[in-house]
Amino acid sequence: MNQNLFLDIVDISIKTITIILFFLFFSVAIGNVEEINGKVLGWKKLTILIIISLIQSIRNGWVFLFSSLGIIVLILYFWLLQES
Repeated sequence: MNQNLFLDIVDISIKTITIILFFLFFSVAIGNVEEINGKVLGWKKLTILIIISLIQSIRNGWVFLFSSLGIIVLILYFWLLQES
């Protein structure tokens, strides 16, 4: 029972970290492309990227919850970084 719980926590952690890194790397990549074109990454593309990221976790509620929280923290970090 204890080992099963540990493996579940490791599984959820790996999936969550993978989804958050997917969002991070793709948002940076799309932002760089937009910057090269002389534009700013808009909310429309960012929303689509959030939806694509969260679709990956739709089958597991815990992964969805932690991925959502991680993506919100990343968006807040980017927003605060942009303000300063």
